[in-house]
Amino acid sequence: MRWLLGLLALGMALGMACGGPPVRWVHHLPEGRVQVVEEGEGFCVEAMVPTPTRRCHRELAIETMVVQPEGVAYVARDDGGWRVFVKGEGGFAPHQRRAWRGVAELRLTPAGEPAYLAEDERGWWVQVGEERSGPWPGVFADSLRVHAGGYAFVADARDGKRVVVDGESSRAWEAVGHLRVVRGRALYLAQAGGRAYVSLGDTVHGPYRRVTEVAEQGRVAGWVAMRDDGWVAVIEGRPSRPYIAVRDLLLEPGGFAYAFVARDDEGEHVVVEGVPRASHRQVGRLAFVGRGLLAYAAREEEAWWVHVGERRWGPVERVDDLEGGGGRWAAVVSAGEGVALWVDGREGARADWISDLAVRRHGVAYLAGRGDRREVVVDDEAYPFPMVLEHSLVLDDDGRHWGCVVLEADGSRPRIVVDGVREHPLRVDDLASATVGRDALEVVATAGALIRAQVREAMAR
Repeated sequence: MRWLLGLLALGMALGMACGGPPVRWVHHLPEGRVQVVEEGEGFCVEAMVPTPTRRCHRELAIETMVVQPEGVAYVARDDGGWRVFVKGEGGFAPHQRRAWRGVAELRLTPAGEPAYLAEDERGWWVQVGEERSGPWPGVFADSLRVHAGGYAFVADARDGKRVVVDGESSRAWEAVGHLRVVRGRALYLAQAGGRAYVSLGDTVHGPYRRVTEVAEQGRVAGWVAMRDDGWVAVIEGRPSRPYIAVRDLLLEPGGFAYAFVARDDEGEHVVVEGVPRASHRQVGRLAFVGRGLLAYAAREEEAWWVHVGERRWGPVERVDDLEGGGGRWAAVVSAGEGVALWVDGREGARADWISDLAVRRHGVAYLAGRGDRREVVVDDEAYPFPMVLEHSLVLDDDGRHWGCVVLEADGSRPRIVVDGVREHPLRVDDLASATVGRDALEVVATAGALIRAQVREAMAR
């Protein structure tokens, strides 16, 4: 984490040290770049995609800069208040002539229209394209969701919290959280009268004593809830039978199957599609291997086993990681003073530690440490590097290509390596720009996602 924060600071410093007007923000695209430069007493937004265009302002909210495949937008103030500016064929222009007291949470819809929160003397509004909802006494931070079919957000009304979907308001709740959109339906948690509820589309489910997990995958949503008669897993509104405890709800990619861990008087079970398997002393990680085929780690007496379908492998002292996908599975298990990798039931390489395990139909990849060596291993072929940035390893969808961020031993010269042979520069200034105005934890999370996005972009070249 310290290395990452230092790298981001260096990226911003390098941008400011270049010749010409100081660059305060930059985002690179395959066909050019968008940047903010300081000029005189103001700031100018410059876009070289695909033809150069430029607009200057007295004040600019740099943290609102949005550059997406759908377009470019930002918030700026000249005279009379704040406005949203959007890049069109004729350059940057205000989305509306109206100026606001404040603008927040700017993003673009899949159609390229701006969506944002705006404040005036009457309260807060939500603007999505040309549609406006409000005024509201307040709108919860980071609650605005936009998707191809519309929008949703959480409003702080005078009688409580309300979820607004495409302009239609829900009932008033004491509390609302976890707002998502699944297959065009709003999914959220709510509380009223000391009870918990889950709303999915037009149906409110509950009351529950507690809701501890919510999962979405493809077109399917599910949650774990405590009723008066016990714990249940609920899939698309249909509850399982009650258990003493339920945890670790897992939906298969695409929503084809589901599984969870349940406890009853006999012990812990893995429940797949509503059917409990044999009881175990303790159940660990779950991972779907293929359509309906589940792998999981389970403890019997003092040993752990890996179960896949009707077979099992073991015993071992512990199972550190378990991943599946494309009909294959891999597990990191204890082996003496280090660890070993099992792939489809066969023991493979050993190392001091293994991380970033990824499994696809045509590839298994991971990072391994052996003494002072750091290696990326892909299908048993090792690629040694002085340093590899943890959590940067990416496999493509079928596992034929991979990429990661590597550095020299002293942390210098960060770059992206693809398939062990191609190198691309890591755009540190993009990472630094995207983390403006965020705290340390947000910086790490945002930069990590952007680093992996840069790796995927390099793999696609």
